[in-house]
Amino acid sequence: MPCTLDKLDKEWSLKFKSMTVKDSADNFKNPAKELRITLEFTKDVAEVKPIRKAFESSFAFERTPAKDRPPHVLFYMFDEDNVAITKVPLTFPEGEITGKSGDAFRAVVRVHPETFKKVKKIEIRMSEKE
Repeated sequence: MPCTLDKLDKEWSLKFKSMTVKDSADNFKNPAKELRITLEFTKDVAEVKPIRKAFESSFAFERTPAKDRPPHVLFYMFDEDNVAITKVPLTFPEGEITGKSGDAFRAVVRVHPETFKKVKKIEIRMSEKE
């Protein structure tokens, strides 16, 4: 399944490396598919702080009023007709976000299993200011 990075490849020198999917559960013990998306830096980035902020756990954003939230990544899921059937926030990052060429980290996302069955493409985009 393809995973694209919208403008993040140009802005932050990130590329999609791999993805694994396993059965899991959300915070309420409901069934979920857990996607572990590995992203790699293709060159050193000058400023890593905004990248770390954008890839903060969705739990950090839940405690922040919408108007005060910094831009963050969202995972758009598309079906076979290229319809965005859902968008989900990052559940949590895994690994250190260093900004150094060749270093990688994982973005972990949970999706409802029935929704995931329809997903043909994932695109990682930045949120828009609310």
